[in-house]
Amino acid sequence: MSDSIKKYHEMVENGEISPNMINKINKFKMSKKLLTEDLILDKMEEKGIAEPGSIDVSEMQKIVCEYYDASIKHDWSSANMYFTVMSTADGYELYMATENESSPYFDEDIYYYESDWFEKLPGCIQDGMTIHVDEHYQDEYGYEDAITEVYEGYWTDQKEEIENDLIEEGYEWKQENGE
Repeated sequence: MSDSIKKYHEMVENGEISPNMINKINKFKMSKKLLTEDLILDKMEEKGIAEPGSIDVSEMQKIVCEYYDASIKHDWSSANMYFTVMSTADGYELYMATENESSPYFDEDIYYYESDWFEKLPGCIQDGMTIHVDEHYQDEYGYEDAITEVYEGYWTDQKEEIENDLIEEGYEWKQENGE
């Protein structure tokens, strides 16, 4: 306990503070605007910001692309990032994530395994890029995981912004010592 709180309790115990003054102090304590997790989540709901897990991937994609001014297209024209699949001469598939579709860096842009293929997608969305993704690969888990990752970051940022707005309005988190 802080020294001032200890002093307050000593004064109450010794009868140095009248019951009327104690009531006024307690009313003041209760008049504080209490900031809670539920209040923040309610404000988010009022703004139409759905929790991750309660919204489908296509809706998350729409929200984050709008928020970050990015777009995901199925055609090659005017994209500045490409996620596509290429076939080797002997029939193997290679997964490409590159800014230069005609001259990719093989050690940075070509993936032998599909699992890591979309690891660059979150950054591309957050950078506001126009992104080409082959349409039939948007149902892949890696793609959905990347969209979900970006949405979770967006959701966390929005939550922090609402928390800060409430603090500016005079709301306070309950103190550890119950005061």
